[in-house]
Amino acid sequence: LPIAVMLNRFGHKVRLVSYGSEAIACLQSEDFDLIVVSHALGDMSGIEFLGQNQKDNNAKVIYLSDKGSIEEFIQVVNLGAFEYVRKPISPVQFAVIVCDFFIENLREYQLNSGAIS
Repeated sequence: LPIAVMLNRFGHKVRLVSYGSEAIACLQSEDFDLIVVSHALGDMSGIEFLGQNQKDNNAKVIYLSDKGSIEEFIQVVNLGAFEYVRKPISPVQFAVIVCDFFIENLREYQLNSGAIS
């Protein structure tokens, strides 16, 4: 919840859901630039959600885990997550990760639109 408050204060639209099925339904009806997902959702694992997200959405994912295992990290990276973060994470650390996302996104946008020569 503190992460959602921080993103909202920065002017981003935030949608909070507790279940993977809710998140998948949101992804089918709305476009998102960034998804923050926990390793444990109410009705599925974060890994299962990533597998579904990879098929249906181009949004980048920040994956939060309190496991921190090498196996989980490899799975998450192979499923295309933008960042793998071990919980707990401080608001400052999270802000840096989100800023990195927006800087990378801006760079990709500029390259694709021809804005950088």
